[in-house]
Amino acid sequence: MGYESQVFLVIDTETTGLFPEKGARLIEIAAIKISDGYINDKDIFHELVNPGVIIPRNVSKIHGIRNDMIFGKPRPESVLRRFLEVSEGAVLVMQNARFDLKILNHELWLAKLPPIANPYVDTMDIAEYLFGRKRNGRRYSLDEILDRLNIQIGRRHRALDDAWATAEAFLRMTELIGDINSVARFVKKRRRINKVETPNNKGEIF
Repeated sequence: MGYESQVFLVIDTETTGLFPEKGARLIEIAAIKISDGYINDKDIFHELVNPGVIIPRNVSKIHGIRNDMIFGKPRPESVLRRFLEVSEGAVLVMQNARFDLKILNHELWLAKLPPIANPYVDTMDIAEYLFGRKRNGRRYSLDEILDRLNIQIGRRHRALDDAWATAEAFLRMTELIGDINSVARFVKKRRRINKVETPNNKGEIF
């Protein structure tokens, strides 16, 4: 399958923690479209979300999102319904896709909405292909990828900023591996599933 005309949707999330099975919730989501090999800065999806829980102080220090910032913001269900519409037909692009898909599918499960079934690309996979696997066995962080590509990004650790940084990195890496069509080898197919990881259910989320 060729990808020259494929729409890619670069997404990033911010949360109240790392583990949805332990109560972590979505508080911000951003999605940036890439079409015809270019970032579409006129078509950006970005929302703060109010899941009805308190953001721990130590987590707020990381991304800078405070409880007063999400007060009065839309609930996850309404945001996710619009996200599903925006993402329809797109190949998703994420840095550390496992985390974003885990939190999103958990929120979708709570909202009684279907899980994400889009094919997706993890920029960590492309980085390992281009730069080789790290000797310590860890995956490439977004900061490490940006440094390798000599991409200068100002603010970080908010969903829109990180989605933009990931989009820039994705496009630069596709240039290094050939062109946007060469990304086909990194596209992973999703399958619809019924079981997701919840506090009382350790079912696989992928």
